[in-house]
Amino acid sequence: MNKENRILNNVSIDYPFINDEDYYASKKYPKGELIKDISISSKFMGQDMNFNVYIPYGFKDEKINNFIYVIDGSQYLEYGNMNTTVDFLMYEGYIPKSIIVLIDPCERTNEHKISYNYIKYIKNELIPYVESTYTICRDYIKRTMIGASWGAMTTMYIAMTSDNLIDNVITQSGSFWAKDWMIFDIINEMDKKDINFCIQTGVKNDTEFMNERMSKILKDKGYNVVYQKFNEGHNWSNWKNHLSEALIAVFDNENNEAYEDEEDNMDYIMEILSFD
Repeated sequence: MNKENRILNNVSIDYPFINDEDYYASKKYPKGELIKDISISSKFMGQDMNFNVYIPYGFKDEKINNFIYVIDGSQYLEYGNMNTTVDFLMYEGYIPKSIIVLIDPCERTNEHKISYNYIKYIKNELIPYVESTYTICRDYIKRTMIGASWGAMTTMYIAMTSDNLIDNVITQSGSFWAKDWMIFDIINEMDKKDINFCIQTGVKNDTEFMNERMSKILKDKGYNVVYQKFNEGHNWSNWKNHLSEALIAVFDNENNEAYEDEEDNMDYIMEILSFD
């Protein structure tokens, strides 16, 4: 068994993990269902927009009110092994059963630098459509939003400029410099919202300095923030390997539990979710 060094909450920790693709498969966790290429007509985008939805196992037999919205969803699915991660975490009870909405842009470079039409499409068209389709009552829905790099900017902007829309935010190696660092001014000027945050970054040629600043501003504002740094870079290997830690962190914060108590459990989780 090998060991991987991680910097978690500014503390260096050694996590053992098994580098064996067959190990996860041998566990035979029940798999969810991917519904591909759902299309809705968007007046804000002026065209049809496609997205995917990942339904957890047991969906037809259970009432599910947790939705996880993933910016650049197809990349999280292809490069981030997100379906494997959420299947395991939901089955083991580390996170609640959730419907995963995998959102894709048309022109990523433009839309993730704060495209107001793209933001309106997600908030006013996609989210209401998905939730009216996959749940009975929208009154008790909990929403988590995830984004990496520029997608983290979109995630943060939607959360901070909406009233009671997003409950949990996960950003991985967030690039927050769009429009002259506008998101920092928005956070400072807005009243505090009821949102839990997990801010992740690598320390090797990554966006560490702006994520340090983001974590500090949010904490100074009184938000619940778990800030995680890893000995990795600005890439999918980093984001894939640490998605489980981020999901566990925000849902623990939501339940008013101390994230530090999960560190022993992370040994077990990283043994199962060992990606090449």
